[in-house]
Amino acid sequence: MEVPVSILNANSIELHYWFNDDSHTMNAVVFNKCEYEFLGIAKELAAKLKIDVEIETEPLANGGLRSWFKFNSKEKQA
Repeated sequence: MEVPVSILNANSIELHYWFNDDSHTMNAVVFNKCEYEFLGIAKELAAKLKIDVEIETEPLANGGLRSWFKFNSKEKQA
């Protein structure tokens, strides 16, 4: 399967999460922890290389940054 590549910027890294099922959602807390860990690795690498970096996030389109959160009840339906 050929995976299309998207490029935001020459100095950008894209994190792309693939799922074994056909879902297109991810637990928001897990997602946040994944990005937190990635940022920690990036900061540690910069420290080891003795370089000062500022890490920013970019919007996927013009305008401000947007995030969508989907809420699902865990209560059993009667």
